[in-house]
Amino acid sequence: MKANCISCNEQLIPNSKFCHSCGSQQKCKSCDTPIVKNAKHCIGCGISLVKANDASEKALNTIKFNQTLDSRSYEVAFTDNVGAGVVEVIRNMSDNQPQLKLYGLKNNVPENDSVTDVHQIEETVISDSIKEKEENKVDNNSEIPHLTDVENTLECSEQHWILVYAFYVSSFGKITFSKDILLKAYKDKRGTASRIANFSNKWKSLFKGFVKTVRTDEFKLTDTGIETVLGLIHGKITSAASKTLPRKKNQDRKKETSTKKKGGKTLAKSVQTEEFDLYKNTKKPSLSDFMKERGIDDNTANRILAIAYYIINICKLSSFSEGNIEYAYKVLSLNKRPLHLHQTILNAKIRNLWFDQDESSGKWKLTRAGEVHFDENFSKK
Repeated sequence: MKANCISCNEQLIPNSKFCHSCGSQQKCKSCDTPIVKNAKHCIGCGISLVKANDASEKALNTIKFNQTLDSRSYEVAFTDNVGAGVVEVIRNMSDNQPQLKLYGLKNNVPENDSVTDVHQIEETVISDSIKEKEENKVDNNSEIPHLTDVENTLECSEQHWILVYAFYVSSFGKITFSKDILLKAYKDKRGTASRIANFSNKWKSLFKGFVKTVRTDEFKLTDTGIETVLGLIHGKITSAASKTLPRKKNQDRKKETSTKKKGGKTLAKSVQTEEFDLYKNTKKPSLSDFMKERGIDDNTANRILAIAYYIINICKLSSFSEGNIEYAYKVLSLNKRPLHLHQTILNAKIRNLWFDQDESSGKWKLTRAGEVHFDENFSKK
């Protein structure tokens, strides 16, 4: 006996379970009894047929739109009939706007089933410029060293140190921070009386392009501030460890640098101090404790060797300056400060091969001979 489709009324092929025209189910999957039009249950076994009858009305497709920084997403569901038109609209939008990318369609349709489970179409439309910024942000952050490594290797001015700490307390410039939080972080690591006294002035100088105010006691790094810190910690920007005084007129400079005889002694040329971290923290002892542990006596050459060893191997700096030695003598109140510091270091270089000088920077490096001599003669007690 000939039968017609219960959905589209097309004449069915004999013994077919599904309509060859619209694909709707014609017989119960459980007992193979023909389905009655508009029936909610099979007349043979009583199984529910609601899902089959309502399939064409359900929203079986989904379009997802996702946009970042700081995210915006939409999700739209629609039926198969509507879906074909919507996908075409999105394709046209992608073709007409080359700055937008349309990523691949995924359409998973179960085979040999009268009801299509969810046809999922995922569309992600992302601006190239936004995507590029996000990827660069991730790449930059993945290369940012730990603050401890920066503290052990970076040589820069105190103004730049404050900027570095602002960068880390603000989660690499992503969130705002307060002056109190910044001061605490800076004070914990680099707190000396002179630095804390000068903190406010150096902090104010950062507002010339590096830091901006969001609201009262809430600040944020500018793009220039972030780029400056990244340049410092990656070695692309150099910063003087201390400010150089203005050059004086030739006559005044000659008076200052020339040696003077007084009481039969030649006075030393003045050396400008250059600070370094000689205080105790969780990673290292103070310079004073280090010299006591190693039994450093009043011998000038041994003192300079010990200070150089501490700067290079304990503080993990690449070189030391005469200003660093001068700073250590003053802070530790060491007596018998050498009258001719440069000549004393030079003599140790020539006679003992302890030091070597970088001609371009004028700074000194500890040689392997100096390091071995110190380890062999001043081992930890």
